[in-house]
Amino acid sequence: MGPLRAIFESLFGNKPFFEGATDGFQGTGLRHVFMAAAVSLAAQKVRPIRLLEIGSWLGSSALTFAQAIRTFSSHGGSITCVDPWQPYFSDQDLAAPDGTGQYMDAMLSSEMAYELFLHNTSSIAGNVRLDHFRGKLRDALEILPAGSFDLIYIDGSHYYDDVSMDLKMCRSLLAEGGIMCGDDLEVQIGPELDRDYALKFVGQDFARSSTGAGFHPGVSLAIADFFGRQISAADGFWAVRLVDQTFADISLVGTGTIVPD
Repeated sequence: MGPLRAIFESLFGNKPFFEGATDGFQGTGLRHVFMAAAVSLAAQKVRPIRLLEIGSWLGSSALTFAQAIRTFSSHGGSITCVDPWQPYFSDQDLAAPDGTGQYMDAMLSSEMAYELFLHNTSSIAGNVRLDHFRGKLRDALEILPAGSFDLIYIDGSHYYDDVSMDLKMCRSLLAEGGIMCGDDLEVQIGPELDRDYALKFVGQDFARSSTGAGFHPGVSLAIADFFGRQISAADGFWAVRLVDQTFADISLVGTGTIVPD
């Protein structure tokens, strides 16, 4: 155990920590409810569920997925987290007045983000196994069998090229009948968000639409280009199912769900 892990264990015991300036709990609580519901749809009746998470930050989503697997999968399952835990914000985003990029960049540069992820996910046990790969998804492809995951959650870098690459690579990793989902699709390209307008901000992590709504330009544009249409989404969480090699919209209404701890 490294010195940071020892400090975290001394301060927090076996409890996860997402407070202060860590920006540890990202998104909304409702999105985590949707994430758990997606697990209930993807859970396998005859074997453990296999879940891949792209972008893990401090581990809050991994904890939600682990609780959902314990709840909905009688055979348990596994979570594979892929994240470089390295600085990636552009100079423009680092200079943004809200300071989010600066805080996250400092945590990544100091190894605090990675060490907090290890601390926060160390409580995952029972019939849920968690593995992690430190690097980008393209670096992990050699050890990730094609068509082997029942649920893939994409929440890594929000820049257009990175989201586009993640979508393409995850397509080959998803099993038939599996669910591909992700975060930060607040507004989709269409009547509510003009493509040309979104392109003005393609180099930014976050922007405001003409109506003032916040959105992630790279996510909105990459989703539109990959799927060629608007897809099923709510409160920024999006999800589709691979059916006969085609992505179909899904509904989370009436599915099993929980309010994650």
